[in-house]
Amino acid sequence: MNTTIYPTILTGLGIVITMIVAIYTIARTNQQETNRRIDDLKQDTNRRIDDLKKDLKELLDARFNTVDSRFRVVDSQFEVVNVKFQRLGDEVAGLKGEVGEVKEEVQELKRVIFRPAA
Repeated sequence: MNTTIYPTILTGLGIVITMIVAIYTIARTNQQETNRRIDDLKQDTNRRIDDLKKDLKELLDARFNTVDSRFRVVDSQFEVVNVKFQRLGDEVAGLKGEVGEVKEEVQELKRVIFRPAA
């Protein structure tokens, strides 16, 4: 009986050691595959973030260009209004001069009309 028990124990230990080595190898392979997948996901995520940043920058640039062009339109409208007010001011100044002349003529006419009889 002793002659068959030792080989059986050694065979059992060999099987256990073989299973441990196989499980270790599978676990290491799985870990490497997991790390590779994590790296792929990181790269994909970084690429997507870069794409989203680029898209956001393009949207912001387009929005700022729209706002800038609107301000240019408003600025040009203000320039037109300023020119019109300046012309109106010039016309009012001219009218004031004419009104002053008319007042002087009216005063002269009043003096002539209402001159005391002598």
